[in-house]
Amino acid sequence: ISMTLEGSFGKIAKNASEQLQKVFISNERLISLVEDLLNLSRVEGGRMKYDWSQENMTDLIQRVVDEVRIAMEHKQLELVWQPPQEKFFARIDLTKMHNVIFNLLDNAIKYTDEGTVAVTIIKHNQAVRVFVKDTGRGISAPQIQKLFTKFTRVMEGKSDLTTSGFGLGLYVARLIVAEHKGRIGAESAGLGQGR
Repeated sequence: ISMTLEGSFGKIAKNASEQLQKVFISNERLISLVEDLLNLSRVEGGRMKYDWSQENMTDLIQRVVDEVRIAMEHKQLELVWQPPQEKFFARIDLTKMHNVIFNLLDNAIKYTDEGTVAVTIIKHNQAVRVFVKDTGRGISAPQIQKLFTKFTRVMEGKSDLTTSGFGLGLYVARLIVAEHKGRIGAESAGLGQGR
């Protein structure tokens, strides 16, 4: 679908392109959902295996950014991502960390109606830090505590927000990051203050 949208097989009509974009976005979310369910089953069954390797986190983020670009364009959001010149290597399971970063960006896109989604990466002491910041709807302090728990989807504020998923993405992301000896969290100035 991605190659078709990029014009690899020839020019396609605008209305066909719009429909393919919807299919592409739905497909990416379905892939993420299935991966979350499989990871949840593995973690809870004590069967989660990790394939550790030294990886350049900047390259990983670039791959995820490329995957979510169509969803960003569909919502007319601006993507702010400036890959640093420096390489940021970390010992990770590439597939599972890809899933974590995808979930963070996917959530930022889902809960942002207009504005930007920004991704940055820095080195802090011996750790690599990845930040995803958006101009979304914001979230209240009590709800932040629930974000990384199983089967939780925060539905505050406007009632017109429709999102897909079972509320597993951030829970699974937390478990994966913990296995990497890392931490994951969220901050917000409050509901309605996502900017």
